[in-house]
Amino acid sequence: MTDSPRDGNEDHFYDQPELGDGFQNGDDFQFTEQMIQAAGDFICPRDDHRPRTLETARRECDDSLLERRVGGFFVAAILLLSMASPVADLIREYPSRSPDNLSSEIQQKASELSRHSGIGPQWATFEVFSQLRQSQASRLQPPQ
Repeated sequence: MTDSPRDGNEDHFYDQPELGDGFQNGDDFQFTEQMIQAAGDFICPRDDHRPRTLETARRECDDSLLERRVGGFFVAAILLLSMASPVADLIREYPSRSPDNLSSEIQQKASELSRHSGIGPQWATFEVFSQLRQSQASRLQPPQ
């Protein structure tokens, strides 16, 4: 705020009524109005008040936007970690097998079962495959 009036005329301050004038006459409202009018020229914003206010508002808005983005990032990271840990456990427990190794393992077990039990190789392959699926299903079931 500046102490100088808008119109550059400082003489209007001396034109104010004395403090007791309005109260002695009982005209409180008129005295108050005159005081407000006289003070109106003293109270004026600086030329840079609007730009500073707008800049402060922009900064506050940018700060709150940044806080929301950082908060959203942390929420997403926590959700990702909470979902990734059970999946990582399942992946760790599940043996890594390539299709080639798996088929050769099934054929080897089927031929052993066929020799030891005396059943045909087709039924032995079916039995080994059924056992493999049951073991996979039991490993993928959630713990109870």
